[in-house]
Amino acid sequence: MQLAETHCSMSAVTPARTAWPLVSVIIPCHNAMPWLEECLASCATQDYAGPLEVSIFDDSSSDGSQACIRAWAERLQDAGVKCVCHGNRWPESASSDANAPAGGAGRARNRAVAQSSGTYLCFMDADDVMLSHRVRRQLEAAMLHPRAIIGGGFVKVPAGATEHYAKWANDMDESQLWLQHFREITVLMPTWFFAREIFDRVCGFVEADPTAEGEAEDLIFFHAHISLELRRRIAASPPRSPLPFL
Repeated sequence: MQLAETHCSMSAVTPARTAWPLVSVIIPCHNAMPWLEECLASCATQDYAGPLEVSIFDDSSSDGSQACIRAWAERLQDAGVKCVCHGNRWPESASSDANAPAGGAGRARNRAVAQSSGTYLCFMDADDVMLSHRVRRQLEAAMLHPRAIIGGGFVKVPAGATEHYAKWANDMDESQLWLQHFREITVLMPTWFFAREIFDRVCGFVEADPTAEGEAEDLIFFHAHISLELRRRIAASPPRSPLPFL
């Protein structure tokens, strides 16, 4: 799947690299060997002028993903991108267990965020490919809307894969985005980008049993964020005068 991000543009004048905040790309991985090369290559070719970090948590992969991640960690460092990678079966990890079962997407994302250090978090799955301007454009949007989850459209590869879902997710207007989020994620999780403080306020993703049907950790996070933001706005609104008795 190739992600197409929000349509906004940064200034043509690019400040020094250190002037921009650190962005951490958060990648949970479980048996993603066929897609990792393209996924991590798209991280290395981002045109964002600021500091970039890739944080990968390998969730009990058994298909060679660990070796691929280790090799790409060096390539990313050579490209000027910091890479932090661990896994629950990696021997150097504090809680390493060679037979550890997969903990699920929510747990893997939480671990990847915990080991990262970016001010902003950019989410993608290990079978995704980012367009080269994704981080730059979504950071612009996130800085303009610091309390929002920034998302974007996407393209499924190969062409025609889950065509009905892709059309539904990409073609909703503003009212549909609002109404349909009660039953489904209207902003696809691997396109999310937001400030770390949003993640901290929600307290991360629910770590559901991966063997259960449908973890829905993204929908739970989305609803929790909206609920917290509504409560904040209600608390910040001026008190209303009581209605007079007739």
